[in-house]
Amino acid sequence: MPFVDEPDNYLQCVGYWQENQLSYLVTYDTEDSVAIFRCWVYERLGWKDIRMSRALRAACGPNQTPRSYSEAEGASLRLDLHENEREFDDCPQKFLDGRDSYMRASTVYILSASTKSVVNTYLLIMLITLSAVTKIMLA
Repeated sequence: MPFVDEPDNYLQCVGYWQENQLSYLVTYDTEDSVAIFRCWVYERLGWKDIRMSRALRAACGPNQTPRSYSEAEGASLRLDLHENEREFDDCPQKFLDGRDSYMRASTVYILSASTKSVVNTYLLIMLITLSAVTKIMLA
């Protein structure tokens, strides 16, 4: 049987950001039996190569890196991906734009609009806390 390039599951990109020189991604998946929101740590190795690790729950672990794969590091899955095409890739290459990353305001980018608003209070509290901690550290 020839290989069919049809995905059996879609993850929706909820947001992405950079913190402590690591790139983070939050996805939404209603079919995930553990958590509908998952945090990923990722890095681009090249134009088409991505290395990423998925957190155990909605929040990434403090020791989690793109190379993490064990529960001790806070990860449940590690992927080394090679994209055939970048047609549907909405996430950025890198966040390094030459400015001091510690002086930028905390920003969450929303890539796609939704007809239905779904708010995860845990994720919202995490983002507000992250913003407050960043402001305290910069003061």
